[in-house]
Amino acid sequence: SWHVMRTFPDAKVVLTTRDPDDWFDSWQALWSAIDEVRDPGRIVRYHKDAPLLDAILDRHLGGRIERVANIEFFKRHVDEVRRDVPADRLLEFKVTDGWEPLCRFLGVDIPHGSFPCLNEREHTRSLLKAALWTHDPIHV
Repeated sequence: SWHVMRTFPDAKVVLTTRDPDDWFDSWQALWSAIDEVRDPGRIVRYHKDAPLLDAILDRHLGGRIERVANIEFFKRHVDEVRRDVPADRLLEFKVTDGWEPLCRFLGVDIPHGSFPCLNEREHTRSLLKAALWTHDPIHV
């Protein structure tokens, strides 16, 4: 986060926050879905985000999905952002809070309609499958 503030000193930063255990459960489910879509009998298109996610896992999380270590990483990230971003340019935002705090922080009008707040594990899994699979698995 200090890199962002050094490069863009007047930037406003939105830090999405949530319960660390809930974050880990979602993170673990995402990786489970990614592993599933990497099935060579099913994959038909290369997904551009896979190398980025692998790099994050390798660089920051020791190459493994593990509750205690991953939650510690999550907490360190939140603490670093809080340390590096001036309070007047930081919004700690929970998506369940909706448009009002986000729009107030950004100085824009609140849009009509509900805040898009879809983060369901099965929905994410189905999106990954749709992005990479066009057929059922080939069993050899």
